[in-house]
This record gives sequence, C-alpha cells and structure tokens, in this order.
Amino acid sequence: MSPSTYQRQKRSKIAALSFGTTGHLLALQIIPHAALIDNRRDQHRNLFFSNIPYHLGRSKRMNPHIWQTNVELLMQASPDLIICNEYEAHTLKRTLQRIAPTIVIPWKGLSWREHFVQVASIVGQQQDAQQWLEQYDDKVIHAKEQLTYFIGKDTVSIIHIMMGHLLIYGRRNGGAVLYNDLGVSPSHDLLPGQVYRALDEQELPQMVGDRMLLIVDQDLESQQRWHKLQHTQLWQQLIPVQNQHVYLLDEMPWLDYSPYAHDQIIDETLKLFGGTQHINP
Repeated sequence: MSPSTYQRQKRSKIAALSFGTTGHLLALQIIPHAALIDNRRDQHRNLFFSNIPYHLGRSKRMNPHIWQTNVELLMQASPDLIICNEYEAHTLKRTLQRIAPTIVIPWKGLSWREHFVQVASIVGQQQDAQQWLEQYDDKVIHAKEQLTYFIGKDTVSIIHIMMGHLLIYGRRNGGAVLYNDLGVSPSHDLLPGQVYRALDEQELPQMVGDRMLLIVDQDLESQQRWHKLQHTQLWQQLIPVQNQHVYLLDEMPWLDYSPYAHDQIIDETLKLFGGTQHINP
C-alpha cells in the first residue's frame, strides 16, 4: 500500500512492527495500536506503555516462538495498517499482508529523518513532522554551544557489550545524534552505512578516544565479559579510564533510532558531559 492510498482510506489503528516506528509515531503524538515493547529495556517510552493496547514481544534473540506469538497478537489486534522495515517483512513474508495492509520502510537504506518524513506522510502529518524537525534543530544548535564548552575537541566513542561481544558504534543510533547532529568528534569512523563493528579487546586503546560512552547489557554473557574486562591492565590503562571519562549508560534511549529517542539523547548528552555521571577507573 502506498502512503497516499493509506491517507485516502483514513485508517487509524496502526501496528508498529518495527521498533523505530513507534518512536516516529510518538514524536507525532500518535499512540500505536500494537508495538514492540520490552518493559525492562524500553524505559524511555514507559509513559506510553499503558496506552498501547497490544504489546508485541521484543528480544535480542527474536526466535520463532516470539514471532509466532506476535503474529497471533496482531491477528487479535486487527490493525488497519502495519508499518515495518525490510527485516520484519522478510521474516514474516506474506503473513503480514493476510492480517492488514502493510507498508515497508527500509531501515538501512534511509536515515532517521527520512524514516520520520515517510511515517508522517503515511498518517498525513507532514507539517507536524517538519515543525518537529525545526524545533529539534534549534535544540541542537543550543546544545552544540554547550558541548563545545564542556568537552572542547575531545573524541568520543560509543562502546557496547552485547551478548558477550564488544562493539563500537558509528553514525547510526546514538551516533546519529552525537556525531552527525551535535558535531562531537568520533573516536573512529566506521564504513558508510555500518551501524557497528565488533572489536577485539586489544583494539580498545586505538578506538575508544578521549571519552567513552559504555553500554553493558544485562545478559549473563555481557555481564561476565564486563566483569573480566574492567579488571584487566589493558582496561585500566585506557585514556578515558585514567581520566575518569567513562560514562556507564542504559541501552535506551541511546540505541533507539527515532526522533522520540533522539530528543532525549540531546538532554542525556548535556547531563553526562556537564555533570559527574561517570564511573571510577
């Protein structure tokens, strides 16, 4: 279904099968009829949990059981429209079309701003999206001035321990705000379109820069990796560790790629670099 076709039919019950889509709808003050929710991880959206009728399962490991349960919930929800990205569309193939008309918005091929404009066009709120982006860009201008005072030209990395793996993020997710919008210097630029890449511990001294934003997942593998890493000599000798410029963060809103989260990331960034929310070496 094309966005223009959807607008003509004036459907209202939207199922956001892509995690980022919920953030776009919330920025437009639209509550999805069904959405992917992890109550523990997604606290940056918790004000809206009780208003979303159908909570779909979300996990780092989206196994067939979760997908099947989500399909059953979608059938119960009987949405007017499903919005998803290419990954959900590929996984569920023709199943979604049997539930409701489906619009696929490419996640990798478009930026969050382009995602936002597309979602806004689907619901007929292009003017609201434009106004939101203008206000966001004004906020960015003021935040950049403060960040220059707080951190100068320091380079910053976003390091994530996920399922026991050590990752560094590029210019998507939190990096889209930190590097692209706020103009903070990345400690290392990834390849264009690369969301993150795996690191070997021995690469950390060359990759972490002057300041490190560190996200450690709560799963057993990640916690064990973190416990082991912070007791190594390599970790103790890292420049951000030595200077107490390691900032331990929750996963969200930093790894959400949507306007609702990015507005929060600006606030979080100013709090981090303007305050004392760091961990000791």
